Amino acid sequence: RRKSGKKIRKVYDDVGPVLIWGLNTDEQKISILHAKMSRLETDEATRFPLPVHSKQRLVVQVGMRRFESSVIFSSGKQEPLRYKRDFKLGERTLMSLYSRVAFGPCPVLMFARASDVEKYGSENITSDEQDGDENPNHSISSEKLKSLYDHTLGPLVSSGWVDKMDPFTVTLRHRILHGKIFKVHKTTSATLRHLVYNKDDAKYLKDVKLWTNEGLEGRIVNCIGTHGHMKCSFNKKPMVGQSVYMTLYKRQFPPLKSLRDELSR
Repeated sequence: RRKSGKKIRKVYDDVGPVLIWGLNTDEQKISILHAKMSRLETDEATRFPLPVHSKQRLVVQVGMRRFESSVIFSSGKQEPLRYKRDFKLGERTLMSLYSRVAFGPCPVLMFARASDVEKYGSENITSDEQDGDENPNHSISSEKLKSLYDHTLGPLVSSGWVDKMDPFTVTLRHRILHGKIFKVHKTTSATLRHLVYNKDDAKYLKDVKLWTNEGLEGRIVNCIGTHGHMKCSFNKKPMVGQSVYMTLYKRQFPPLKSLRDELSR
């Protein structure tokens, strides 16, 4: 303990005041943190002009901890939450990431990385900005971006607070596949193409429901050939050229790279 005191004193003499805090029970463990974040246009601190995407590398500060992490965004008041690709200016969203346990209401700040901002700014200078046009709708120049941050940390993107620590919260990403009917049989079955393009995918999706804008529902009966053509059965007789859709869902987690980084700290 005496040696620790000497080390702290040395750090204080070198860099200035030192902040020390204690941890509550389980705050050294890792879980999935969910934080409610906002990018309101009325908030001067979060008027960051660049887009923020899910799985983008960002600097996150949770309470006293500051670290880099890849986050995902979602929306919805009830589970399952809906995955969002972008976090735009003027929105409120739920951010999820791997982090040490923190108890709410703990403040959360999200910053852009300085290296990413410099790269984006140098590649997105428009001709109008080079001529001196100050139109805020155009891409922002690197000189303007540098005025928003210091050399070690990018500008503030959004702010919020810890909502909960819950690894069982489900965030779903959905995709809709589109195909066309090119042959109708005498019964309520038809041949479908352009939904998938190989036989293995057609077999894998055999139990997924098909639907149309006209209210028809159906299933895949069997595969025809090797190029993804399939015979499908519907609750009513379809028409040639009718569009058929299939909705697929996938559960989304924060990137595992951020979990490995958190374990290494």
